[in-house]
Amino acid sequence: NDGSTDNTLNVLENLKTSTDKLSIITTENQGLAATRNTGLQYAHGIYVSFLDSDDLYLPNRLKIHIDYLLQRQNTTLSYSETRYFYTNPEQSFKIGDRPQTTGNLFWKLLRGNFIPSNGFVVLTDAIRNIGGYDPMLRAHEDWDMLLRLSFSGAQFGYIPEVTNLVRIHRDNMTKQQRRMVKSEIEVVRKMWKMPIKQQEQNQLSNALTKMNLHIISELLFLRDSSTIKLWIKAILAHQPSLQSRFVFRIIRLLIPILQWSIILFLLKELKNKAYNSK
Repeated sequence: NDGSTDNTLNVLENLKTSTDKLSIITTENQGLAATRNTGLQYAHGIYVSFLDSDDLYLPNRLKIHIDYLLQRQNTTLSYSETRYFYTNPEQSFKIGDRPQTTGNLFWKLLRGNFIPSNGFVVLTDAIRNIGGYDPMLRAHEDWDMLLRLSFSGAQFGYIPEVTNLVRIHRDNMTKQQRRMVKSEIEVVRKMWKMPIKQQEQNQLSNALTKMNLHIISELLFLRDSSTIKLWIKAILAHQPSLQSRFVFRIIRLLIPILQWSIILFLLKELKNKAYNSK
């Protein structure tokens, strides 16, 4: 209970009287990442799973994941199909085509996160060993954690079944977008600092191309031209791939010339190609 001001504690206390399996931990409001780390600190199980207050698990969700993991002892994390909804869970829908694969997913995750925070079950010790979540991030803390987990060598397993629902909020979209894009920038900066082998630097920059295109398009939508200039400069400084450097230099030249709507369209097409490429 991360400093809630509603009826959360009373509801939890009533639940606790009917079972001895529920522990209630109350903290000051410290944000998602730090709160999940608190949960990790108190967790006793071999596996751990997360569920934010506005999202949903479907019936048998935990059983499906635990059975899958118990049958695959070399798998660190299982993730499943996810559906999204606004207010009515019965009107859930799918968003885009996501990777559906097993193994080490580091290079796929670099292109963007496709595993929501309530969409996986993971070995508790594995997530503890990488330091849990980064409390400095105000968004995309789950993407950052999954990247570090996969970089450590973790093997992911895919379950072709919908086991969870994620709620989409319509309010404060602009404010939320600014927070999201700021965190995306921070995660990419962290990836640039990862101890990637020299022969894999081109692969790293190519894998991050889609996310960097996405960040620029988000900044264009927010009309934040000053941050765009600084970010393209940072991209070029960390871009060993000549092809990628050429793309971002062209974007830098086109932004002052073309209408922003045209550039947003072009960036969307480039993002799709970058995402679908190997």
